[in-house]
Amino acid sequence: MSNIAIIRDRSLYMSGIVNELNSKIKDHRFYAYQLADLAERKEKISNHIDVWIMEMNTSNAMKEIKSLKKLGHLVAVWNFSGITRDHLHQLMEIGIDGYFYGDLEIHEFTSAVKDMLHGFKYIHSYYSTVLLNEYARITNQIGSKRPDGLLTVREWEVLENISKGLQNDEIAKHLGISDKTVKNHVSSILNKLNVKDRTSAVITAIKNNWVRI
Repeated sequence: MSNIAIIRDRSLYMSGIVNELNSKIKDHRFYAYQLADLAERKEKISNHIDVWIMEMNTSNAMKEIKSLKKLGHLVAVWNFSGITRDHLHQLMEIGIDGYFYGDLEIHEFTSAVKDMLHGFKYIHSYYSTVLLNEYARITNQIGSKRPDGLLTVREWEVLENISKGLQNDEIAKHLGISDKTVKNHVSSILNKLNVKDRTSAVITAIKNNWVRI
């Protein structure tokens, strides 16, 4: 069983979320802490926490995120509104492990935590386009042709849709194919590009200017 800490300022609301998660998800144990608790008791708390999920609504939050990442912890940010470019740059440089946004369904939360524990980054669809657009702006790569034979025509279509932040079911609906077929295409794309997750695949495509977002 994994232990997940959720750090927020609004303790009553946060406790309600944690109670609901603990009642519906049996594979993980969730704990609620306020940011002040973390600053004072971090060393004691961190001994039993596997994943930290921190709300990005205070200036001190970034300081604690950096501190936790330096200690080698899995850390995600959780926003309920937009994010400044400065904070986005800092999170990209830190190598944050997850980007949560807004009110998540229980199955979304479970899937996100599972991805992080297995070494993948979780990026909510809200942030996918934001992050990738910013990455493209920063890198400012010169365009090049798509290499012949690297991917099939359908796989390029799937990759283009992933780059727009679409999930498998949305891609399936857009292309008129089944979810299973999309999943197979995604696996093939990751294998051919020699990357471990969807985000890395899109970043590779953006760096080489193979997709437009």
